Amino acid sequence: MPFLTCAGAKRAVIVLASVPAKTRRMTNPVTVSAYAAPMRRTHWFSDNVKDLDTASVGVHFPDEIRNFVESTVWTFAKTYAATWPHEYVVQNAENASMILALARHIFEHGTDGRFYSQIRKYHHEGGKVYWSMASTPEEATLINRCREDQTYEARLAAGALPKPQFE
Repeated sequence: MPFLTCAGAKRAVIVLASVPAKTRRMTNPVTVSAYAAPMRRTHWFSDNVKDLDTASVGVHFPDEIRNFVESTVWTFAKTYAATWPHEYVVQNAENASMILALARHIFEHGTDGRFYSQIRKYHHEGGKVYWSMASTPEEATLINRCREDQTYEARLAAGALPKPQFE
């Protein structure tokens, strides 16, 4: 079972040493910045501890995708404001090629991550996490993003999952 150890407010280490090696390689980085933004994040990958600020990103967005992400107007998902705050951008005739390029980048360079029982590809960059609900990049007509501290895994680690709406 993974556990979090803190040595002061500026340092946090996620220790997965008790998890079998095969599972460690499949485990997505857990972001712990919900409580202290200046924390350094580390994660156990293939029996080596690496810095999550670069390890979770993998391959950064190419300039063209970064420019699109930074210049596009993202829509806040009002339906999920109280439970899973995030933003999205919908494919249209003007941005179709960039949505495809962004989706391909997420699928090719993202890391596997959980949302309850679902496993999806997530790309972490610039304090945001990007994902698609599609099965392939070519099927993606919408791209989502949220802050690092609003991912399922970060909120699970912080004990901050939303309460079920139907009890």
